[in-house]
Amino acid sequence: MSYYRNNKLIRIIAASVVHAVFLVIATLWLLQQNYTYGDERFVIRWSSIIKKMVFKVDDKPPTNDLLFINTSYDNMLIDRIDADGFPIGNQVITDREKLSRLFEIMQKNNSNHSYVICDIFFQDPSPYDSALNKNLIKVKNIIIPYHIDTDNNIQEPLFNINKGFSNYNIIEGSFLKYSLMQLDSFPSLPLKMYQDMFNADFNNKGVISRMNGKPAFNTIIIDFKVRYYDISEETSPNPYPYVNLGEFMSLPDSVISETMKNRIVIIGDLQERDMHQTLIGTMPGSIILLNVFLTLKDSENLIKPLFLFVLFVTYFLISLDVLSGKNILERKYIKKLSQHRIGKFFVKLLKYVFYLIIASILIYVLYNIHINILILAIYFKLVDSLLSKIRDRRVEKLKTEI
Repeated sequence: MSYYRNNKLIRIIAASVVHAVFLVIATLWLLQQNYTYGDERFVIRWSSIIKKMVFKVDDKPPTNDLLFINTSYDNMLIDRIDADGFPIGNQVITDREKLSRLFEIMQKNNSNHSYVICDIFFQDPSPYDSALNKNLIKVKNIIIPYHIDTDNNIQEPLFNINKGFSNYNIIEGSFLKYSLMQLDSFPSLPLKMYQDMFNADFNNKGVISRMNGKPAFNTIIIDFKVRYYDISEETSPNPYPYVNLGEFMSLPDSVISETMKNRIVIIGDLQERDMHQTLIGTMPGSIILLNVFLTLKDSENLIKPLFLFVLFVTYFLISLDVLSGKNILERKYIKKLSQHRIGKFFVKLLKYVFYLIIASILIYVLYNIHINILILAIYFKLVDSLLSKIRDRRVEKLKTEI
């Protein structure tokens, strides 16, 4: 009898190991997908709150590393052209004369900035494009966006300088996941910026992407280290430097250059048109791009061995619970909730949800990675139900044989 029990235990442990490895692989595949589920939004929001408010983990970059230049209130009118090339009215764009002047000051005074994210899509021509192009190409360490439409056609900017795509994947009305590379060969603006600054290599071929030869995620959920309230003196006790373009241009050239020294400069519409809904509220597109870069800078898109180990242990322990056939419904405080078949189903489902929520919060606090809850919990419940039916049939068969 003892031999039989030991042999059964060994089989359960071996099956749990194999099952856990399978689930680790399945989880990596799910994390690579550029879509989300409703449960992820809930868990991500509360994991972030627990991490920042309970564990006091908030990895913000130093305030003197960044400078935000808002272009919302510095605009100009240009002709709006129809499909046949005829003007049909006016449209508002960012004041390119001021931008041209800013970039001229930067290159003439050797601003020694760390990097410039110029999050302005230069799509339609203006009278100042020749001067702007002349000054843009002389500025070092700068990047501008381009877009990819729904048919995967590239929408190029007017200026042929360093660029990266800046599309946002909006799901159920808000931004959650971001693809570092699209169509295997188009690096996003944050990824291109990271490659420029750290001479990094990123390969999106195959099931798992690779960053400098190390396993990495191509699709990531952003941990917003810099948030909208961080650039406002009214909401943050220690805000990042923030200035409107017109006000900035009224300063002496030497002050403008010195202010940019050793900083990442973020230029874009930070107040009006380029706003996106996220899990933590409305966020300017420029700050989203910055946070994607900060995620890469902190190597949070890498698939670390310890993360895989924690994931494996989690799945192994849950698999042991499922495969051993222990019945949580026999406990007194659960019996009343499981008098009916539907109640029994949801009690067991919630058990797996609880296990996975604990694991998800732990993994997020340690690695800033969210694992899916609902799909995995339903999967465990289905496996549990299938095994329960197999066990019941074996018991019935034994009864009939006796």
